[in-house]
Amino acid sequence: MLVFRYNEKASATKNVRALAHLMDLGDGAIAVNLAKKTLLDDAGGAVSVEQLQQALARLRGE
Repeated sequence: MLVFRYNEKASATKNVRALAHLMDLGDGAIAVNLAKKTLLDDAGGAVSVEQLQQALARLRGE
């Protein structure tokens, strides 16, 4: 599950979190931070723009 939220002012002194969008990532999905760590680990700690574009293309099945 991917959750998009934002902070909204409820009163002059209080903010609340409001839900903007939910996305079901389905079975086998991994957390964003784990995906980032995996990508960085595989790249040896740094990812160029070209490497990121290649990874995104693979994810899209291109």
